[in-house]
Amino acid sequence: MKSRILSLRSSRSVHAFLLFGLFVLGGMFLPSGPADAQTPRTSLSGRVLDAASRSPLAEVRVRWTGPGAGETVTDASGRFRFEPAGDGAGTLEALRLGYRPVTSAIGATESEVEILLEAQPIASPLVEVTTTRPSERGSAVAFTRLD
Repeated sequence: MKSRILSLRSSRSVHAFLLFGLFVLGGMFLPSGPADAQTPRTSLSGRVLDAASRSPLAEVRVRWTGPGAGETVTDASGRFRFEPAGDGAGTLEALRLGYRPVTSAIGATESEVEILLEAQPIASPLVEVTTTRPSERGSAVAFTRLD
């Protein structure tokens, strides 16, 4: 039976390698700057979806009131983008006829958001439509009399 004995030199190199590895791995979990440092936002984008069906909503007016304020309309896939949006907090508002408007505070580092709009019936006054048959009017052609 043979036993394997590591020399002192190879033991030191193994220990040095392990110690180096711990420093490298440990450094990956340390912040690279001050604790309150934040990555600046270069754009603000997202999607607007129907809250019930989760389907994308096109033609939604989206307004950003933070740094680099602006307004845009969602595309066919419900997507929007503000560029440059700036690197501060602000408010995002989404509006579309037939849906409740949504206003949301957006943090300084958020760059991708999802907005859910809930359907809202549109109240309108009662409209009554009446007609008569052409034969009852005595003619097959419809006439309108404006006085």
